Amino acid sequence: MAGHGATLTIQEKRVAKALLKKGWANQDVQAWINGNRKKSVNFARKGNDHIRAWRHYQVRPKTKAAHPENTNKEYCLYHAAHGDYTYAQAWVDKLAGDIGDPVKLAAIRAVKVW
Repeated sequence: MAGHGATLTIQEKRVAKALLKKGWANQDVQAWINGNRKKSVNFARKGNDHIRAWRHYQVRPKTKAAHPENTNKEYCLYHAAHGDYTYAQAWVDKLAGDIGDPVKLAAIRAVKVW
């Protein structure tokens, strides 16, 4: 197992670099959802459905969490320098599929926001 931690760190840096290069800000994801709402389903105009989705899939911790960096690196990266998150294209693609599935959408909407 020697060197395993170093390999993980290198992989995390590659993911981070990719997210920084092609990342989506929270408001961009919500804007995309709003723009594609009519093409799929009536996903909420407010940011609540996106909040519900990242909570449902445990993509990132809640706002003001003790460890905001504890994200699902496949979908999201926390930026300590400016205190916010960037979402990967993979996350947007997952949402695109899931909001068109009534069962998955119901599960997302069942998550409490506040």
